[in-house]
Amino acid sequence: MPYIPIYKRPPNKFVRYDMERFDDGAGNTGVERVAIYLDKHGTEKRESAQVIWDVQPHSNSVA
Repeated sequence: MPYIPIYKRPPNKFVRYDMERFDDGAGNTGVERVAIYLDKHGTEKRESAQVIWDVQPHSNSVA
């Protein structure tokens, strides 16, 4: 049985994805894909759907 995220499960109604840039404070950056959906009461909710990290350059130095 496939996994269905909460924002796609009935009675919730998926509306859209938003992409939001972020910095974790430790030098790592990326984009968070946020699912916007309506719950069974029609209230708009936001749920983190995916984190897409920016590619960090690899250091070849050895300590």
